Amino acid sequence: MLVHADGSHTVESLVTLSGSAYVATAIKLASSTDQVFLQLYGTGIRHAGKVTAAVSGAPATVLYAGQQGAYPGLDQVNLQLPKALQAGTLNIVVTAAGQAANSVTVLVQ
Repeated sequence: MLVHADGSHTVESLVTLSGSAYVATAIKLASSTDQVFLQLYGTGIRHAGKVTAAVSGAPATVLYAGQQGAYPGLDQVNLQLPKALQAGTLNIVVTAAGQAANSVTVLVQ
């Protein structure tokens, strides 16, 4: 989700279905005043004492890490991505209780 300086927001999907394959969609940063939030889903996160995240090695702010709500066993991590993101392919790693999850790749324009 992009939150714009005027308080409005834009929700975007990071993948689109093209035929029978999913294709990555880039996160578009319209201005330097936009704030970028990302929701990630996984398991085994809700009981971790400490949850951190890194975007291509740089720390990202974890705003929420816990139970997703609608689906038993599914956990959610909400991140605020750093403003100084470089365009390109970025790797995101979430670490819960010292255990790193698989890397997630996103595209940024």
